[in-house]
Amino acid sequence: MAVMKKYPVGIQSFEKIRTDGYLYVDKTPFIYKMITEGCPYFLSRPRRFGKSLLVSTLAALFEGRRELFEAFKTENGIEQPQLFIATTNWRWEKYPVIRFDFSKDLLGIDELDLLIDKTLERYEQQYGIVPEEKNAFLRMDTLVRTAHKETGKRVVLLVDEYDKMMLHSIGDDEMAKAVKARFKNLFSPLKDLDEHLELVFITGISKFSQMGVFSTINQLDNISLKTDYEAICGITENELTTLLRPDIEMLATKRGETYDETLAELKRMYDGYHFSKGMTDIYNPFSLVSAFRSGELLDYWFESGTPSALIEMLAKMPPIELTDVDGICCRSDVFNVAFQSYDQPLPVLYQSGYLTLKSYRRDRDMYTLGFPNTEVQTGFANSLYQHTTCPLSSRPLRHSTLACPISGKRTTATSITITPCSTHCS
Repeated sequence: MAVMKKYPVGIQSFEKIRTDGYLYVDKTPFIYKMITEGCPYFLSRPRRFGKSLLVSTLAALFEGRRELFEAFKTENGIEQPQLFIATTNWRWEKYPVIRFDFSKDLLGIDELDLLIDKTLERYEQQYGIVPEEKNAFLRMDTLVRTAHKETGKRVVLLVDEYDKMMLHSIGDDEMAKAVKARFKNLFSPLKDLDEHLELVFITGISKFSQMGVFSTINQLDNISLKTDYEAICGITENELTTLLRPDIEMLATKRGETYDETLAELKRMYDGYHFSKGMTDIYNPFSLVSAFRSGELLDYWFESGTPSALIEMLAKMPPIELTDVDGICCRSDVFNVAFQSYDQPLPVLYQSGYLTLKSYRRDRDMYTLGFPNTEVQTGFANSLYQHTTCPLSSRPLRHSTLACPISGKRTTATSITITPCSTHCS
């Protein structure tokens, strides 16, 4: 009889997942490709999609902790399989790793300053640095140069969910300006530190392309929509039906269903995300492992994956109709729209995970967006819809009439050339 796995709901530490016997879906083939190419990278994914676990895995890898990637048996007798990267020619050398975690809930600029200060201080103590002043620019510059000199290895810089504080500052111009200034100051030294950096990896929801935060990093490679990396986070159907087949079978038995019936329900509820033109189906990992652990197919993602900042943001944006959301056509430049303006709700819905890519027309460079699955559609209809629409007596719709670039049909649209014309554009 198959042994039921431990499911890492809410656990973001790669070390804890491996040593305590939790399920880990092997993403090291993608990691190996990324680290051997060695560019500065940015990855955008919705909340609860495994970004923090990916950062933790990279940290363990560059710290040379090969034992975590090899096959072994945990103290409680669970066998952990060997991961792909342990079979490669990776040299397992120890690099200096500097990691900033901005995923915490920070209440204000003072807490952000404290977090940056304490993170820098922790690594300064590690390398015997006594900063002459508290300026983050100078401290970052000194830290990277010293770490490289002391270890003889270039520095690995990992920045997790850098934009969380920025999202909470939207609508507060003074706060947004202060947050932007902190990050620009912190990251500005990186432009002149290229020879001291082995890898830079940054995660978030939005690239904030118009805020200038990334202008200080040389040749940042945004892999968010690249086919080679579309499954670096989340669980593919192949991973689900091979690695997790015994778990589907046990869940089916508990529900009094066949394997195929349960698989179809899992697909309806949690599948449907696409992160590139390749259109590989990706399951929401948080919802999927939550369902396996509880034995029930419920709506898990909305409460944990929808920050209050998103609800507040949508409430201030032009209202949209539910029928305008599912099946919208847009050009690729919509994915780089920054969050700081309140006139474009659809990029926010895409980048936060409420909409996903449904199809792509290469000849027109046009995507169709839509709800990925039942869980997301239900969460939107029951919870977010009230913040994105308004009664007749409330504020007027600020939509313009535009033509679908493929069919020519004219419909209401936002200012970023998006139209509810999926029948013609899919």
